[in-house]
Amino acid sequence: MQRGTGRYPALKGRVDADVAIIGGGFSGLTSAVWLSQTGLRVALVEADTIGRGISKACAGLISMAGADFAQLNRRMGELTAETYVSTYQRTYERIREWLEPLGMWNPIEMQMVFPIGKSEMDKEWEAMRKAGVEGIARTQMMDVPAISFRHSALLPARSYLQLLLETAEKQRVSLFEQSRVTSIETDEVHTQSGSVHAPYILLATGYPILNFPGWYFLWLTQRQYAWKKLTPGYSEGIFAESGGETMVFSTGTQQRMICRLGLVGSKENRHLEKQAEERIKGLTGIRPAGKWHYSSEVHTPDGLPVIGVYSPKTPNLFAASGYGGQGILGSAIAAQAISRKILGFPADEYEIYDGRRFWKQPWPMVCSAARYLQSTLFHARSPRCPHMGCRLILNPDTKLWECPCHGSSFDDIGHVIRSPAVREAILRDRK
Repeated sequence: MQRGTGRYPALKGRVDADVAIIGGGFSGLTSAVWLSQTGLRVALVEADTIGRGISKACAGLISMAGADFAQLNRRMGELTAETYVSTYQRTYERIREWLEPLGMWNPIEMQMVFPIGKSEMDKEWEAMRKAGVEGIARTQMMDVPAISFRHSALLPARSYLQLLLETAEKQRVSLFEQSRVTSIETDEVHTQSGSVHAPYILLATGYPILNFPGWYFLWLTQRQYAWKKLTPGYSEGIFAESGGETMVFSTGTQQRMICRLGLVGSKENRHLEKQAEERIKGLTGIRPAGKWHYSSEVHTPDGLPVIGVYSPKTPNLFAASGYGGQGILGSAIAAQAISRKILGFPADEYEIYDGRRFWKQPWPMVCSAARYLQSTLFHARSPRCPHMGCRLILNPDTKLWECPCHGSSFDDIGHVIRSPAVREAILRDRK
């Protein structure tokens, strides 16, 4: 989607609304559409240009492929896995019912391949069957065990983002660009030159920009992913390796390989790209061509997104994050769940996404604390992230300064490219 920065005004002065949404990607726009259609006054505030952030690099895939159901069953229990599948499949149908008449629905058959062997596929198949995943079948792809997902689709992501934006405009959502949020109070959102007063606030910034009281910086991580075009001659097909580390899209409209890398700021990411190329060559006989393009995803320790009340102390503040590459489906689930919460309707099935579950998972907190201490105790002369003071690392591929603790990134003059940082970084030469 091509939008000039002058399309929507910057927030100036004070605006009154029923709901203030921070972030103009899939989460923010989808929630704005759902909330405004109920008659609520919605104000959406975007730090840059609406649709320009992580959402612009979305591949448009809607599928249950890539989720680790065996791990989900083991960590969270069969009931949670069943509820997860139920909410995702119902949301999948709602999106289909909306987009199919508009000619924006492209059903596909997604393959999840298991290069590690049939025994792992058997475990995943049994976990999917117990959770109630529909439209799956055992198959083979290039002599590798695989599971096919018939309930999958590949959407024109930018066109879908444009549709959400046009719908928000028709429903009189107040849209503001170039308005980075600098602080949040109980019922007030402040930017550099204005504020939104609203009894409800939704953080839809990818990585939450508040540290307390939610403590999400201890649990969430930003992983980098890279994509490049396929070498001409690759046959039609869409598949993902088990775990979703590598995906291939070849449909005529998209010819690309997507590689999920390590944490943003990790030095080993370039080695993972080479490994992904070799894996794809081993499966297909074809090596991807061209240069790598980069973006990021927010992940949670258990693979479930964070949707719901930000913390027990802030009942009017909501979070929507941690989709782990399922941005379109995750944002639609978040819009439904948060709308029901705000309107006072029952939303028990969405409680599995409540961020308070993380307090039962201590290991991610230990790992996060270790990364933070390692990054702050050493390299005293290195540039620092204004979020929590971690050492910034210059990525030679993206040409961005990146924070290995929580995934913020900055351009060569310190402007914020990726949250949770909200202030510019001071970059100085190391001596």
